[in-house]
Amino acid sequence: MMEFRILGPLEALSGGESVELGPHKQRAVFAVLLLAVGRVVSTDRILDELWGDHAAGREKALWVYISRLRSALEPRRTERGQSSMLVTRDHGYMVRADPASVDAHCFEAAVGEAGARLQDDPEAAAEILRRAFRLWHGSALQDFAYDEFALAEIRRLEEMRVGAVEMRIDADMRRGLAAEVIGELEALVEQQPQRERPVAQLMHACYRAGRQADGLRAFQRFRRRIGEELGIEPSPELRRLEEQILLHDPCLARWPAR
Repeated sequence: MMEFRILGPLEALSGGESVELGPHKQRAVFAVLLLAVGRVVSTDRILDELWGDHAAGREKALWVYISRLRSALEPRRTERGQSSMLVTRDHGYMVRADPASVDAHCFEAAVGEAGARLQDDPEAAAEILRRAFRLWHGSALQDFAYDEFALAEIRRLEEMRVGAVEMRIDADMRRGLAAEVIGELEALVEQQPQRERPVAQLMHACYRAGRQADGLRAFQRFRRRIGEELGIEPSPELRRLEEQILLHDPCLARWPAR
């Protein structure tokens, strides 16, 4: 069975060996199809995704790219033999493969499994996520960071990645490792300066590690930053967390449910 990677540079692997997928536009054709693995993508949609207003007359170029991809993916297929992987269906094309052969699908499944186990077995949830992070070999759809067709999926996958990091930190805190995640959270806050969730986690972790003042300073820095940059206040939930820290609320001894 072949494996496909989009959590980094686009790759197709056969027996662990990388398949040469050709030049950028040809690779983009395969990426569009791989993002819909197991489903037909119409010819019109492919042309629109990759050529936009310049799609007229590109059908032949698309056919050539499909033909070359078939040869690369199935080198033992005879010239006139039917492709079993890159198939023609209903005025379009489809990558016929198990979604589990695509790293992004495996990552998404792992995040779902970890989320289901987070409260009852945080240690297992953390381990599932640590294994899942090994699927990443760079940024999502790294080859296509400036291609319009990939932007929405890049945003979705990168958001899922950040959310998974936050979930793993939740799991570690539930295991009593608040002090150990503070450095990671501080870095995460710097990388995502307008994201509220890691600020709440940092405040809570600092409090539980006996560093109440550091938690309050994290809140004030965030409040000042979003006030200056966005002209808004922190959410009521985050302001409530500041109040709880100031009052030493006993509820802070428990990490809140999702």
